[in-house]
Amino acid sequence: MSAQAIADAGDPNGTNNQPQAGWGLWFPRSQVAGANFDSGFSNSELGGFLDFEAICAEAGAGEPENYWFRLTNSVQRMGTGSVEYGCWQNGRFAYTYSSTAILGDQTVNCLYVRSIGSSGLNIRAEPSTAAAFCER
Repeated sequence: MSAQAIADAGDPNGTNNQPQAGWGLWFPRSQVAGANFDSGFSNSELGGFLDFEAICAEAGAGEPENYWFRLTNSVQRMGTGSVEYGCWQNGRFAYTYSSTAILGDQTVNCLYVRSIGSSGLNIRAEPSTAAAFCER
């Protein structure tokens, strides 16, 4: 096995593992605390995550150093998106699990959606005309 193949086998961001559009890089799960996001807001998401960990353990990928995570780019841009967790084994993910993620240090009050042929759409936190407009 080449040195490059050995390096890629231990890193989901290696050159043999192409990034996917809309997603950031993979990080070791040990870095979750510093990643500034929250997830797991419902019992079904918690149950799905526990199932994920059990499946990883059954596959032999349950050691802490095998767990990785990544966020969609929209989490940093808009404050909401998805997080995907994976258990890495022998150069591939044995299993992955995705759930909703939000930024941990701010509240999303307003979204602005650009649309072709119009000036855009404001989605406000308050369902009234008294709600503040989005800042662009």
